[in-house]
Amino acid sequence: MSSGGGSDPSAVSELHSITDSLIETVLGAPRTMSREEVARAAGMSLEDARQYWRAMGFADVGDSDAFTARDLEALEAVHRLVAAGVLDKSEALDVVRSLGQTTSRMAEWQTGTLARLLARQGEIPDENTLRHEHVEKVAELTAALLPSLEDMLVYAWRRQLAAAIQRSVDAADEGDDDEAGQLMRWMLHTKDAHGLYRRFGFAEPSQDYLERASRRP
Repeated sequence: MSSGGGSDPSAVSELHSITDSLIETVLGAPRTMSREEVARAAGMSLEDARQYWRAMGFADVGDSDAFTARDLEALEAVHRLVAAGVLDKSEALDVVRSLGQTTSRMAEWQTGTLARLLARQGEIPDENTLRHEHVEKVAELTAALLPSLEDMLVYAWRRQLAAAIQRSVDAADEGDDDEAGQLMRWMLHTKDAHGLYRRFGFAEPSQDYLERASRRP
């Protein structure tokens, strides 16, 4: 969504205030720490913290107070896993990177969904236009939806993780007959579902099919 509106100083100040409030609502805590402060509080070097943030896909915020208590908790969690030997640093970076890439796509999709919802309700002219007088409506809708979206995200992740574990166990039990699930490549095979491939950035199948892969040597 693009930003528009005039240059009246009071309107700009109000826009910044509403936007800051919205961002902190989404982040779940006020931004009170610089990158050096949050890295030090987490017990790691600034360079290590920056590697995790880059892996997560975060923009460089310089020396501004852009970090919250939630950022600190996340760094501490990663630091504990590495310090305890549960993950080595490269594995931790892989985990963080996978989370960042997945949630980045999700956030872009959900932002677009919010814009379409507001446009359909007549709160904004169209889904690609956001002026300062509309930001408060975005804030209200986000605040209303955020708890449920957060709960659904964790729920979906746990369900997907449980399903992945179950598939791995089932495949191991089946032994060589199915080669641990590597013989089948299951595709969504209805035309209506193909839009999901485009939406999530996957290669879209050229036709409706369920393909059995050749046996690997």
